[in-house]
Amino acid sequence: MVEIPQEPDGGIFRRTLSAASHLFAVYALFFGWSLFWVAPKGEGIHGSRAIGWMSIGLGGLLGLAGWGLWKPRRRAWTWVTLAALGSVALAGLDFSGGRRVSGLVDGAYAPLALGLFLASRPRA
Repeated sequence: MVEIPQEPDGGIFRRTLSAASHLFAVYALFFGWSLFWVAPKGEGIHGSRAIGWMSIGLGGLLGLAGWGLWKPRRRAWTWVTLAALGSVALAGLDFSGGRRVSGLVDGAYAPLALGLFLASRPRA
């Protein structure tokens, strides 16, 4: 009897994280771009222009992570780690600036990435 090779569960979780990374990237890029169309608000690192640039940078990292995970590419998990750290940093800025809802949305990628990373690892 011949068995049909199945994609391991790790591949499914990796592609799920890839799709989630692309969705978060689209959100971050649109959000960051939209901050340039409104009147500037705030100064320094908590200003709307600085948050917009950080969100666009995070969107780029998230897109790179999603692209790297779809087909296993070298250093893909490094990009995911950098995107998760960027997500936590942007969420920290949001929380310190009093924007709780935006902080929750911006920080949601990090626990999702951690959970899917742990689920995609081979079982001992």
